[in-house]
Amino acid sequence: MIDLRTVTETRVQMQKSDAAAGMNKLFLSESLKLMGPLTSGGSFSGGNAEEQFASFLIDAYAEVVARKIDLVTI
Repeated sequence: MIDLRTVTETRVQMQKSDAAAGMNKLFLSESLKLMGPLTSGGSFSGGNAEEQFASFLIDAYAEVVARKIDLVTI
């Protein structure tokens, strides 16, 4: 027989874990934006595209780092 209390507690714990992972990623993303590299100028710069897609790269970095470390504990 399945214990509904255990199932509910497990589901709540998973939701908390997902929320904590999201907070880690958000915090790291904002931190990396502040200390991230500036767009380069000159003939080899990416121009407008480099500026617009930089946020995707920063978010990807934040996701990788968030998987490696745990900033928010539940």
